Amino acid sequence: MPEPTSTPGNDHNSDGTSTNPAREEGMRHVSSLLTNLEQLIKTADKGEQATAGDPDVEWLNQVLAHAGDELRKTREHLFQEGLFGESKDPKLFF
Repeated sequence: MPEPTSTPGNDHNSDGTSTNPAREEGMRHVSSLLTNLEQLIKTADKGEQATAGDPDVEWLNQVLAHAGDELRKTREHLFQEGLFGESKDPKLFF
């Protein structure tokens, strides 16, 4: 029986797990980014709550709200594309 051939970037063990060191390193970074994004989202939310209702800092409240929204979008995109995306096209930011 012929042995399966492997292609660069697509090496797998017999159990289907990846053996590509670059992919593994990249996935560690995706995981780290997701963790950091969670903390940043919490920080933006706390800042938004702290500035809510004070007309003197309404602009700051809006900035924090916008930052939280954008961070959530980035988290969702990174989660979907980083963990489940297999496309060769760069999709992280478009």
